[in-house]
Amino acid sequence: REAARMLEAGFHLVLGNRRLPSSHFRMTKGVLSKIFPRFLLGLFFNRVVRLLFPIHATDTQAGLKAMARETADQVFRHQACPHYLYDIEMILTAQALGHRIVELPVTMHFRDERSTIRILATALPAAYWLLLFGAGTCVAPASEPPIG
Repeated sequence: REAARMLEAGFHLVLGNRRLPSSHFRMTKGVLSKIFPRFLLGLFFNRVVRLLFPIHATDTQAGLKAMARETADQVFRHQACPHYLYDIEMILTAQALGHRIVELPVTMHFRDERSTIRILATALPAAYWLLLFGAGTCVAPASEPPIG
């Protein structure tokens, strides 16, 4: 509901952010020991991303995003990255197109420790796409006016 309110208020992209002080996590003790190392790796990855790129979001990989159809059409028209780094490309593209971005706190419920990300299997593709983003070959030029 809050994301819809932000879109109605004129923001183009709403990002769920697990790292905001008002975000909450619910999990068992057994899950905590499995998730904590992944959490630390995510912090490290996000800091690297923010050092390399002009992204102000402190949680690019939460997978919790909302945007209006018009904004999605405009942003995804420029997307090239087929992997989980599409989040970074989406944020960079939205910024390049002048879209207004806001972050909201989230409440996460963890019932098990399984992850769909395999760190070693994704490290090389991630480095490849980060290099492409850095070279500017995958991010939209700021030639289109933002919608709304």
